[in-house]
Amino acid sequence: MSTPTTTRGHFRTDIEGLRSVAVLLVVGSHLIVWPEGGFIGVDVFFVISGYLITGILIRQLELKGTISFVDFYRRRFLRIVPAALIVLAVTTIASWLVFFPVRAIETTWDAVFSAAFVENWNLIRRGTQYFATTSVPSPFQHYWSLSVEEQFYLLWPWLLILAAALFRSSAARRRALIVGLLIGVAVSFVAACVESELRPTFAYFSTTTRAWELGAGALVALVPKSVSAALGGRAHAVIWLTGLGVIVASAFAITESTTFPGPWAALPVLGTSAILFSDRPGRWQFALTNPVARFFGKISYSLYLWHWPVIIFLVVMSPSQTPWQLALAFVGMVVLSALSYRFIETPFRHSRFGSAGAERVFASVSDSPKRPTRALRWDRVLGASLALALVVACTLPWAPRPSFAKPQPNQVAGAPSFPSADELARALTTAAMSTSWPDLSPPIGNLTRADSSLSQAWEHGCLSDTSGDIAAKVKRMSAQCVLGDPAGDRTAVVLGDSIAASWLPALEPALAGWRIIAITFQSCPAADVTVDEASRHRAFRDECDSARTAAVDRALAASPDLVVLSSAVGSFERQVGTADPGGSWRAGTADMLRALAGVPRTLVLESPPEGPAPIDCALRVLSPATCETTPSEAWEAKSAAEAAAARAEAVSGRDVEFISTRAWFCAPSGVCPIFAAGTPIRVDRGHLSSAYSERLGIVLAAAIRP
Repeated sequence: MSTPTTTRGHFRTDIEGLRSVAVLLVVGSHLIVWPEGGFIGVDVFFVISGYLITGILIRQLELKGTISFVDFYRRRFLRIVPAALIVLAVTTIASWLVFFPVRAIETTWDAVFSAAFVENWNLIRRGTQYFATTSVPSPFQHYWSLSVEEQFYLLWPWLLILAAALFRSSAARRRALIVGLLIGVAVSFVAACVESELRPTFAYFSTTTRAWELGAGALVALVPKSVSAALGGRAHAVIWLTGLGVIVASAFAITESTTFPGPWAALPVLGTSAILFSDRPGRWQFALTNPVARFFGKISYSLYLWHWPVIIFLVVMSPSQTPWQLALAFVGMVVLSALSYRFIETPFRHSRFGSAGAERVFASVSDSPKRPTRALRWDRVLGASLALALVVACTLPWAPRPSFAKPQPNQVAGAPSFPSADELARALTTAAMSTSWPDLSPPIGNLTRADSSLSQAWEHGCLSDTSGDIAAKVKRMSAQCVLGDPAGDRTAVVLGDSIAASWLPALEPALAGWRIIAITFQSCPAADVTVDEASRHRAFRDECDSARTAAVDRALAASPDLVVLSSAVGSFERQVGTADPGGSWRAGTADMLRALAGVPRTLVLESPPEGPAPIDCALRVLSPATCETTPSEAWEAKSAAEAAAARAEAVSGRDVEFISTRAWFCAPSGVCPIFAAGTPIRVDRGHLSSAYSERLGIVLAAAIRP
């Protein structure tokens, strides 16, 4: 995101306007989800960046015969870091004021990764999905693109120096660089296409699968002037307009379900490259050089930095945004960006610390008016800021840090079980009427994965993924995951996905004296339907089908007295190849029940209604009402399908029953609170807390009638 100056020796205001298109597409996509593919604005930024930076480096190389790495990285630092650090600092402080500790600590560590320009690898490590709708993302998730850029520029100037050492002739050097770039761009693009199918998260955030976009811009900068000069003004205008049209069209044609970045990011990349190549569009350039476009182009970097934190805080403070709130959010982010551009970006970029080397280069390549060096010693301000950042960086390791290792079982002392469904209903009603946060155990603001009802499944190896040797995994689970009384004369088998596993703390006291075996697979439901994994791992469809078949075979081999089936509503929503999700789920549930025809008794246990994760909705400054919800349409449709399938099998004389759990999580008024009787209900959108699952033991026993 450098000054829009080119190797052709003139200031290009249309590039400034192109930045406005890019940033407004991103803001529109994130704020109002229109256009849906507006996220391609980031790809436009990548190409522009590769073009401008390469042009500056090539010009310096031709003028001086070398590249000053001190000048280059100093300019990059002053252009990128001060504004980025201010946004990080302000957002982190706001997080500690608004969020409870766990979310605030997590946000702080995201700020550390972002400040080090490795946020993209942090997101990959965490398995973050860019298009995920199951939780509120980090307010620093958008820093992934800055990380990709800075990682690219750690290597690219050195390659230019290597080319200069190998080729003394400017023409030979350009040819060698073009050939090398073509190879590198091709390799990176192929990697993007392959990884977009196999590992979408890696493909989206990885530098290796995004480098081709910056490389495409660099290729345009290396095209000799003679090639452009050979084209007439009309040809330039046609190419320029076509490029702009392709960018706008791709923002509407590309959606969240499009395989991205490979190959479809090629559309905005080619469109941007066409505009950058065609520097004489004539009267058409007013589309990008008008005052409005240039204003948003100037503040585009700051607007990109500020827009995402503003949106995230709007979402957590007001989950149902009104048009007025959205408009106010847009105005707020524009004002913040304009102030950031005026008082942070501009002073640092033109400070004495940065002007010494930069002006020597820009004086020869730009006809834009020079700005006078400011009298204020911004280098001292920068030094003080860096010192403060160093102190913070040295202090943060002593702060509590969220654990990314497999959590240990919940050690919180469990409260007594709800003695009856009536008592539970009264507790839910009281919670739904609460106007302030009561004391909860465990505290709502400190919930971690260790508090999840899946802790028992993790401890005993009851939950697995669907990759690798399925038969071996099923055999291991059936041997390791034996709960209750291992010597019990009655056996129950639990089948399904992680929601089925989350019932284990309740099932153990409900089936006292029973031997309980759990064979569950992440994201793989008990209904015999084909589903996608949340991360779109394509091989998962077949893996899940194989895992389900193996689990049923193993369950039947155990000669159980009872089989309990349960599945997440997310699996219902991820069904593949059906125009009737409810009908498909009903048929899949019926097929599963028929596959278990030899079992004396089979129960279909309704999944808990989903709602916002406590880490997203529980805020210091708002009441518990922000975490309240009502069952979704998808949950209602899934439950109706399961109930219908169970009734149909029961009519045939089999002991099959659907157990409704709505009254265990929602008050009679229909409102579903986030806690009841001092205990948090969920740790995320769907999984129960271990403490709450345990407290449902008596209520579940009454429903099962063991």
